[in-house]
Amino acid sequence: MRFYGSIAVVAALLIAAYAENTIGIGKGGDTLGVRMKNRFCDASDSSPCSGRGNCTADGQCECQSGYVGARCHRECRPSASNICSGHGTCSSVTGRCSCSAGYAGKGCETELPTPSQLETVSAPQATNDSVVLSWPEPSNQNQGGSSTFQGTTYVVEVCEASLDCSSGASQSVSLAAMRVNDARARTQETSNWQKVCETTDNTCQASGLKAGTAYKARVSAKFRNGVLNDPTEIEVVTQAEAPDYESNLPIVNKTVTDTSILVELVPPRDIGGSHSSAAIDEYKVEYRKVGESAFQSKTVTAAQSGATQTNLTGLDVFSTYEIRSSAKNDAGYGSPSGTVQQKTAGRCGNGHIESGSLGNGLTYVEQCETGHCCSSSCLFKPDSYCSGHGSCSNATHCACTGSYIGVTCQYSDATTCSGHGTVSYEGTCSCQSGYGGSSCTACSDGSYSSSGNCVPCGCDSSGSTSTVCDKTTGQCPCKTGYYGRTCSSAYTSCKAIKDAIPASSNGVYAIKPASSSSAMDVYCDMTNGGYTLIAKMRSDTSVWQYDSDYWQSGTTVGSQTPSLSVADIKYLAFMHVSFTTVRGCVGSATTNCMHGVLSSTYSSAHSLFSGSYVPATLNQAEILQAFSVSPRNCDMQGPGFNSVRNGNNRARFGFVNNIPSQACQTSLSDDADGAIGFGLHGQDCCPMNVGYTNYFAYNSPNAGRESRRTGWLWVK
Repeated sequence: MRFYGSIAVVAALLIAAYAENTIGIGKGGDTLGVRMKNRFCDASDSSPCSGRGNCTADGQCECQSGYVGARCHRECRPSASNICSGHGTCSSVTGRCSCSAGYAGKGCETELPTPSQLETVSAPQATNDSVVLSWPEPSNQNQGGSSTFQGTTYVVEVCEASLDCSSGASQSVSLAAMRVNDARARTQETSNWQKVCETTDNTCQASGLKAGTAYKARVSAKFRNGVLNDPTEIEVVTQAEAPDYESNLPIVNKTVTDTSILVELVPPRDIGGSHSSAAIDEYKVEYRKVGESAFQSKTVTAAQSGATQTNLTGLDVFSTYEIRSSAKNDAGYGSPSGTVQQKTAGRCGNGHIESGSLGNGLTYVEQCETGHCCSSSCLFKPDSYCSGHGSCSNATHCACTGSYIGVTCQYSDATTCSGHGTVSYEGTCSCQSGYGGSSCTACSDGSYSSSGNCVPCGCDSSGSTSTVCDKTTGQCPCKTGYYGRTCSSAYTSCKAIKDAIPASSNGVYAIKPASSSSAMDVYCDMTNGGYTLIAKMRSDTSVWQYDSDYWQSGTTVGSQTPSLSVADIKYLAFMHVSFTTVRGCVGSATTNCMHGVLSSTYSSAHSLFSGSYVPATLNQAEILQAFSVSPRNCDMQGPGFNSVRNGNNRARFGFVNNIPSQACQTSLSDDADGAIGFGLHGQDCCPMNVGYTNYFAYNSPNAGRESRRTGWLWVK
């Protein structure tokens, strides 16, 4: 047993000495034998130190770059020529890599992923002490495939906006360098930013916040074993609380008379927050005579600057009132304050002077004129005090006669409100409908003066831009295309507008044709006499070719917002505007046009194109110039509308002709080979919206000899 125990002790000493490159035997700190340093190589060897280093005279290896160990037998990962992939340091003992922040793997070959910065952060819900934040996943959420990089954790922080939240800029740099398993790499934050959530969900409720306060919130994301991205920051505001007076007095008394108390309102100590939503916007003052149960109330808009004051009027003489107030912000009214008491002044006559306490340390002194018919109680004044419309009796105020009212009977409906309203005890008029002004002598908005009375404007809701008319003439503001005092009448076409208002310019107008139950917006070419745009046609489609339903159906096609842009559009005006002239413009909305003049008025383009052939006066030279084409000099065959000729040649608006190599044939029964104009079909090809077919100007039958154009169809 001793023998084996000694072997174990020696073995343990040898292992420890190997780690120190020495062997020693002794006790009590004294070396009993020779202390020997291990030799790991011999300089005489042909390939010492595993062929990866130099052997020193004392038998120690000096390793080449990339190799470590006592005999240079360990190679740094992943290779000696790529030590730790350039992203870490190699242990001189084990050869293992210690990776820099943001890298992982045995050879530091893996760059830890960073989520892309969150596109948005929103705050869909807020209370007076919390805010719910939400955000989408990073756009590179599915980066990689290894479970090492899957899953996202979000770090949510808040900072009160009124404090210094500037650490965010410098912190964003450190966050990008922070390793998941090395929180020490994160830059020290200021105490103003507080972490409220670290979650794998896409929402966070930040609680424990101050009411009515603006905060900055930021959200950072990290993948599992990854790094935090730059935070996305927004500003959020908690809901304000209703202002609370607590114990402070709400009122400072300013001026007291016998029937009124002017008070100045003091804001509560706690208005419910620091954000603008907590600002006081209104006060409610409640008051009652001592001994009464019900309060009367009065609301007052808070002053933007300076003190907010209000005058409580119509009070009883020499009486004590209890007064309290409550304040309102975006959260509503808070609970009312405690009450303060205030006494109104007395009235004296017969030269008496009445003095007494007004409450809150104030006093009053009132001197009345000698000779007043006042009693010794100082409550009455002479009959002359009642303006000739009442008398002093057994009351604190005048007993008024007739319709007179007021402290001195100075007001009446007839004199104060001109007979068009009701006067209050304080002399304020409540005007009848249609009347306004302090004495009800003016017409209010929505009425005008007619024969000495204010009558309703009656502006038509379809044709007028407002319900308010001119207060003198009663003229309502009409929409473009409407007319009349109430704007109830509308012009039937662009030409009607141009005839009535010659200075009208090109643009969108409202018209109401006779056949339409409601008004419609149209584009008017006023430069050329008032043409109404009814249709537009593209060059690269054939939806307006001769056989298209567009020509004969009673429905619109495309957007009904009038414009001159290129499109396939059939406007409502196609079915309703009457005319005697049709204009087709080629390649340009208002120029380069052909005209078709009819012998009678048509109620609509729908009516014209739904029938059979209608001859019309067309200018052949004008048409050829519009299409820049020069066929054989022959007269037109079938000029007009809905022209269907031999050889299956057809034109909704235009004419047909014979092939250039053949004789001129202009009779309706003659041979025809080509067509030009709007809504075409050629002899053996080429249905098109606008242009001319392949045989119109060429003898060749090749498709492609035709010409397709954009077009605008107008009527007048």
